[in-house]
Amino acid sequence: MVMVPEKVMQRRLTFQDYQALPDDQDYEIIDGVLYVAPRARSGHQAAANELSTILTTYAREHGLGRVIPDADLVVADRDIYLAPDIMYFGKGRFEGIDRDDWIRIIPDLVVEVLSPSTEDYDRRKKREIYAQLGVHHYWMVDPRSRAVVECVLQPDGGYQERVIHAGELFRPALFPELEIDLAAVFR
Repeated sequence: MVMVPEKVMQRRLTFQDYQALPDDQDYEIIDGVLYVAPRARSGHQAAANELSTILTTYAREHGLGRVIPDADLVVADRDIYLAPDIMYFGKGRFEGIDRDDWIRIIPDLVVEVLSPSTEDYDRRKKREIYAQLGVHHYWMVDPRSRAVVECVLQPDGGYQERVIHAGELFRPALFPELEIDLAAVFR
C-alpha cells in the first residue's frame, strides 16, 4: 500500500475526491490522506471468497446479521473511506444500512486478506483505525503463512490477538459454535 502524502495532493482529500477515484486500483483515504494499492491477486480473492461464503452461510442458517464483501465503509466525520475485504453486521446494525447508499455504520467484524503490497498497512495502520472506530472483531487472513490473526477489541481500546494456522479449526470469538477449516480457506 503506497501512501500519497498530503503535500503531493496539495490538500486533505474529501468524500467527493473518494467518489471520483477510478476503479483501476484499490484506494482508501484515512484522515484525508490517500493510500493506493494494486488490485488483489487470485489467491487473495479466493481466500476472501471462501471465507465470505462460510460466514454468509453461517449467518443465514442462524438468523444472524449480514455479510457484505468488498464494499466501502465511509466515516465522513473523520475523513476515513475504507474498502474492507469482508464486513459483518449483526442483525441490529445491518437493519440500519441504507442499501442505496454507502455503508456508514461500523461493522461488528472486518476481515482483511493480506497481500504483499498491503500487509504492513493492514497489520498496523488499519488495525489502529479499526480499533479507534470501535470494530469489535478484526481478522487478518494471511494466505502466504496460511494463518488468521483474530483480534478482539478490549475495554482499553486495544486488540487482544490470537493466531490460528491452517490445519487447526478456527472457532471465532464472535461465532463460538462456528468451526472454520482454514485448510479449505487457503486451498
